[in-house]
Amino acid sequence: MTGQRARWREVVVEDVAILVDLVDPVAILRRPGVVDLVVSWPDLDVGLRATSVTVLRAPTGAWALYRPVEAEYPDTPLGSSAAIHIAPDGTLTRFTGIDAVRGMGTTRHGLWISGSPAAAPHDAAAGSANDELVVLSADGTRRSVIVTHQSAFAVDDGELAALIVYASAPQPVTLVGGGTRYSHNLNEIALPAGDLPPKVDAEHDGLPCDDGRLREILRAIAAREVLDEAVDPGVRWNLVSISDADRQVAVAAVQHEFAHLTDYWRSQDGSTGPLSHGMSDAKTVVAGEWPDTRVGVSLRHPH
Repeated sequence: MTGQRARWREVVVEDVAILVDLVDPVAILRRPGVVDLVVSWPDLDVGLRATSVTVLRAPTGAWALYRPVEAEYPDTPLGSSAAIHIAPDGTLTRFTGIDAVRGMGTTRHGLWISGSPAAAPHDAAAGSANDELVVLSADGTRRSVIVTHQSAFAVDDGELAALIVYASAPQPVTLVGGGTRYSHNLNEIALPAGDLPPKVDAEHDGLPCDDGRLREILRAIAAREVLDEAVDPGVRWNLVSISDADRQVAVAAVQHEFAHLTDYWRSQDGSTGPLSHGMSDAKTVVAGEWPDTRVGVSLRHPH
């Protein structure tokens, strides 16, 4: 169906297709000739903020990484990240309260995450700065790995596990007609099949990784969008108790999204007037009791 948004992501491990729901905390495991297995995690603590979820394939199963959606309202409390590993036999491994700003990817060793944001494209020094990564393993353990250059991806095509790192400072390229883009040289560093070392020397252990090679290995770990999945297991997130203060902040955050409708523009000469798009008499009305609170918006349109 044109314009339909894929709600599920599928990864295939061994002979099992693992379909992970992007909305509800549930996965369907399909094996030829066997009844579907449904697994769920409705009590996973993903914090009080709405989350986005990224689904990735690893040789050990599927990973779902939940991260809080960026908050525009300043009083919104900090969010927390969580992750879950889904093995081909349905075994679940949970991680909560993790400091995940970037999801680097997956290998047979686990899910690689970083607690620091990616460097700005023009930051010449960032590429050679140490990067401290955390690896969440399917066995429930966590370990830290220091990489002597900033990392871009962790990948595993089933044959080779590797880190993709920035090999040097970004190179500015002047565009025709003006403007600048930055070109990055990447290195691929093979990782051992067994235990990870505490430190990866990106200065000496890497081989050049061109765009073609990068696309090839990223395709190997990508989850497939599923548009035609008709099964709804009926699993929903458990509701949690939150304070009255947090409820008020949540409602205020929604109202804040519509604040621009009640704002007035101010011209350079200091005069004020109604909104430039001609709407007026805008207001928000809060109705209903939590968690069924509704924020209604009304306004007068010029037409």
